[in-house]
Amino acid sequence: MKHILITLYILLIGGCAGAPTKPQHLKNSDVINKSFDDTWNKAMQVLAADGYPIATTSKESGIISTSPKTMRLNETQANCGSAFGIDYMGDYRVTTKVVHSIILQKQKSETQVTINTQIDGVFIASAVNEPKNLQCLTQGGLEEDLLSKLAR
Repeated sequence: MKHILITLYILLIGGCAGAPTKPQHLKNSDVINKSFDDTWNKAMQVLAADGYPIATTSKESGIISTSPKTMRLNETQANCGSAFGIDYMGDYRVTTKVVHSIILQKQKSETQVTINTQIDGVFIASAVNEPKNLQCLTQGGLEEDLLSKLAR
């Protein structure tokens, strides 16, 4: 009987789930009014200060990648869909992991910075204790915050 209830619960969650949507105007790129070296150094400082573990760097290619960072996100940062009309981002049982890939390109005395973000979410319903992987989409808040910090 317990297995039937658990199966029904999982089917209800999956059957009434809304897919995440991407914003129409995602700002994940900007020109920073600093040299490549200054922007690179600032990016490394900002990521460290914000607690992002650095996975790989290649200054020659202008690429910085972070390892996953577990974060509590809100609806301005991510959309992981919904269940029964309730946004997953408002549920305390959702955990998210964020990975950034930052690309810096020299442009004379300025630097073009593009931030690509991957967000993986997991929802654990207390009734079943079975994790549900969520496909999350960035909403631009994380990228805008990083770009703002790099420009300072």
